[in-house]
Amino acid sequence: MAASPTWTSLNATLNTIEFYSGGISPNFNTAPNASAVGGAQDNSCMVSTWAGGNFGAQSWAGRNGGDGFWSTIEPILQQRWYYSSQNGAIVATSTASGGLGSTSASSASPSGWGGDRKTFVTNFDLYRFGGETTGCPAATGCGRIIAGSYRVWESVTGGVPTSSWLANSPDLTKGTLADRSFINQVAYAVNTPNNAIAGTNDGNVWIGFNMGQNVANSATWVNVTGANTVLPNRFVLDVATDPLDPLIGYAVMAGFDQNTPSTPGHVFQVKCTASCASFTWRNVSGNLPNIPVNSVIVNPHRPTQVFAGSDWGLYYTDDVEANPVVWQKHLGLPNVMIWDMTIDRGFTTLAVWTRARGAWVWPLPSDGVFANGFE
Repeated sequence: MAASPTWTSLNATLNTIEFYSGGISPNFNTAPNASAVGGAQDNSCMVSTWAGGNFGAQSWAGRNGGDGFWSTIEPILQQRWYYSSQNGAIVATSTASGGLGSTSASSASPSGWGGDRKTFVTNFDLYRFGGETTGCPAATGCGRIIAGSYRVWESVTGGVPTSSWLANSPDLTKGTLADRSFINQVAYAVNTPNNAIAGTNDGNVWIGFNMGQNVANSATWVNVTGANTVLPNRFVLDVATDPLDPLIGYAVMAGFDQNTPSTPGHVFQVKCTASCASFTWRNVSGNLPNIPVNSVIVNPHRPTQVFAGSDWGLYYTDDVEANPVVWQKHLGLPNVMIWDMTIDRGFTTLAVWTRARGAWVWPLPSDGVFANGFE
């Protein structure tokens, strides 16, 4: 077992801020200057910047009104900083200091989704990993962005103007929970913005193909739920893809095994054939405790290393393909809910966004070995 890791808190005091999500600037751990944005319950979206790689606890500045939810930074030119609040109200600003009411701020919400069913904590995902031919040209930066109501909306110009958003999926929900049948999480595949994955509040997972054509409903979506014979029919709280293979996906579940005794588990892996013509689910929960898992992410340097953010802290496995899968607890973090995790462009840093103890960062292992010396 690895030695207890040492994380660096980014909070000035014993912070009880409840972050829903956040984003970090590119090459966070090695850049001369690094920034983070996070959405905090009842405390708006917040920003902080560190100089010279000297990371540590410090104050954050508020940038948006109301609750702070999903937020991120366009990584190539950093010309758009995204903040959001209740019911999918997304704002894009041209500077880190911009915010609600500033001259640099403009709405970046889909203009056509006003009547859609959507969660109060509506999420979005800006694709931020590719190069010239895969979504992030040097001249214009990363412009591919998706958001979920009961269907997926997409813009190829960063959500600005608001009319650039087009509906690009059918209803992905079962419709069994009335106005609570909505998409909880939607995410681009790591290695291509042409694929995406979505998880719903009523237990569905879909994988999308041929995204980014800038034509309404031009993507092809495949329901890989498999009638919930392996994947539990519970809330899907987060989804992610393998960083190298977009036909491998992960979904993590709310609730407890007692809610669905015939389909226990909290972390699941799906493997598709081409275009998801067929697929197979596997329960990879292994020795995880029977508690809700809220977030999942895969180390791009080592695709068998998966992180699961639970209601009781962070867990990881070095080999998600093992049978059985063995998970270990990250002992360097507080025992609090991990609502979201993000990795920067450049794959240098894992950021963890907690419900009640603020934000934390750790240099991501790049040598294929789970390293000591967390920061």
